[in-house]
Amino acid sequence: MIKYAQKVFRDMNIELQEVVNSGISGLHYYRQCYIVSKQAFHKLIDSLPKRKFQDLTEEVNFYKNIKPQIHSEVLYHIEMIQLELQKPPFTHKKAYLNFLKKLTDYYAHQLSKFHVLHYYIKSERSYEDEYLFTSSNHAELIYPCDPVNELLHNSPPASNEVAKILAFEKVLEYLATEIAQTKSGQKAQPPKINYLEWTESKTSLIELAYALQSSAAINHGKLDIKKIVTTLEYIFQIDLGNFYRTFQNIRIRQGSRTAFLDQLRESLVTKMDQIDD
Repeated sequence: MIKYAQKVFRDMNIELQEVVNSGISGLHYYRQCYIVSKQAFHKLIDSLPKRKFQDLTEEVNFYKNIKPQIHSEVLYHIEMIQLELQKPPFTHKKAYLNFLKKLTDYYAHQLSKFHVLHYYIKSERSYEDEYLFTSSNHAELIYPCDPVNELLHNSPPASNEVAKILAFEKVLEYLATEIAQTKSGQKAQPPKINYLEWTESKTSLIELAYALQSSAAINHGKLDIKKIVTTLEYIFQIDLGNFYRTFQNIRIRQGSRTAFLDQLRESLVTKMDQIDD
């Protein structure tokens, strides 16, 4: 089930990037992205009755990590469509900035409604996963959720709310970027990505991901490791599996715990020496 779900996720990201590369923007862009993500979500949900989880760990991984990522894309693009429909004509910079700041306050408030679950996810806790992210229906013992969420193919309510958290975070990231670009008068274009092939080991890529996160080299260190890994998986079209467990193995391995980073440094120094010669 996990491999199939990861394939659906990767295929969705490829199609979303194709929408970016098409050059459309604004309302048409978000509507097309909504269609792509909704199709992927239905494909995933429709497969549930036909596929079984191998064990509890796989079920938790599906409902805690994979499904919310796809579901959140649908929710995010719904919010962005509404935002585009409400957006005032950009004739006065001050009025437009006020509009963006009001939306920022609104989505920050929406996100705050899930502060308990948000903290649980951000702190990478797992001790209540069996209750929150399986079909055991015991989540209400520790985390009350909207019962309407339970109607979604017996999906754990917490899984649906994680999707909302991810969607609201993404909207807030968009608003922060839009405010900064409006103030500076510069508008960034969505990047067009040519897919690259990672030819080192998966362990090496995970080591690099943790190095980037711990060094605060991306987003001033405010981006969590899961988002960095997901981005690298997308860029290189690779499945890094349970990267948390791999990192634990990196921490306790014999010899250098930063073997790949050491190799990078040696390779760069060698390259510089060759150029100097």
